[in-house]
Amino acid sequence: MIRFELSETERGVIRRWFEFVQADSQHFGDGITLFPEEQAILGKLKPSPEGSVEFSEGQVDIIADWMDKAIRTRYGKSIFVTPEERAVFEKFSRHRP
Repeated sequence: MIRFELSETERGVIRRWFEFVQADSQHFGDGITLFPEEQAILGKLKPSPEGSVEFSEGQVDIIADWMDKAIRTRYGKSIFVTPEERAVFEKFSRHRP
């Protein structure tokens, strides 16, 4: 398990990345289907007084995939992150192969 310190804002960034990917791809149909690992990740991102969140390596890969798709697709495959996204981008980029 990999532990991340995530503020409420950072949790919201990850949720928005998921929503972008879900809307952009119609996520295997109507956008309602969630895979179990996605549901587990979103459950861990719910508002919480604790800033610490643990993800498995597979979950980190899924989040990093959402991140890549969201930030590369918005601006013609260029990497552009907003100031709000920068901290989360840096945290998850460190855990990419």
